[in-house]
Amino acid sequence: MREDDDRLRSLAGHFSPLGLIVVDHELRVRCWNTWIERVSEKFGPAARGELLTEVFGDEVTELLIRRVERSLSTGSSSLLSTAFHPHPLPLADTQFSDRRMVQRVSISGFDDDQGGRFAAIHVLDVSKEMARERRFRDQGQELRERSQELDAMRLELERQNQDLQFLATHCAMTRLPNRSLFEDRLRQLLGMARRSKNAMAVLFIDLDRFKHINDTVGHAAGDAVLIAVAERLEDLLRNSDTAARLGGDEFGVLLAEIADQPDAGKVADRIQSRLREPIPYQGQFLEVGCSIGISCFPMDGDDSEMLISRADSAM
Repeated sequence: MREDDDRLRSLAGHFSPLGLIVVDHELRVRCWNTWIERVSEKFGPAARGELLTEVFGDEVTELLIRRVERSLSTGSSSLLSTAFHPHPLPLADTQFSDRRMVQRVSISGFDDDQGGRFAAIHVLDVSKEMARERRFRDQGQELRERSQELDAMRLELERQNQDLQFLATHCAMTRLPNRSLFEDRLRQLLGMARRSKNAMAVLFIDLDRFKHINDTVGHAAGDAVLIAVAERLEDLLRNSDTAARLGGDEFGVLLAEIADQPDAGKVADRIQSRLREPIPYQGQFLEVGCSIGISCFPMDGDDSEMLISRADSAM
């Protein structure tokens, strides 16, 4: 659970200066970002695992709780009206501590790559904007500027939701698909291959000397190696193929519409040759190699589990 929380907290870091709270299916806080910690004056790690209503008390509005539960149930998104629900959370105005912060709150459900369902509660402080709107309610120019600001906020929230969806299915470091998306694409390619009666291949790639580089040069060097390997794989493959980071120093490749097993072997040879080339890092060169296991449809199996197992055992 700590690893999952760290991963969710890394996602939360992408949303400053907006507030973000991530809760699980039990409405327990899994993480929040520094914005929430600052305005709530509550220490984030101390809240981990606590119910949302325990952390903020019974002043959390029932509507917010209902919308969060709906997002957890259906994966849907919603936006609370600032006009009718200005204070979903008991947060003080950052300028006037005796006033409640006027908040624009949106909730979106998302699944992580392990099948867990979470809800992201986005909080935007619009206290100043709402006060300005009251002062200049009758001025058309102010209304037009406000409309532009709201459009910008909406676009920013959409961008952040896209980031969440991307990070749930991709490796944040290499930007490659993760194991979950890799297996999903494998199932899709298998369906296409069966219909077209074409062959396809699964390649499992295990880096050599990666642990040695991590232990002797440092983890930053290891990260540089992973990024370089990802870039080289993408350079070698066609648009119809897929490269993925499966975890640690293990990568996977899906080759669509190959002629036969030797065709897949030629691609594997090119990958091994490219990955043997030294990787420049801070004035030195890091050398890694790789072991590659190959399985082909339909020769080595006709379902994703069998192809993955045979590619893994062939390394």
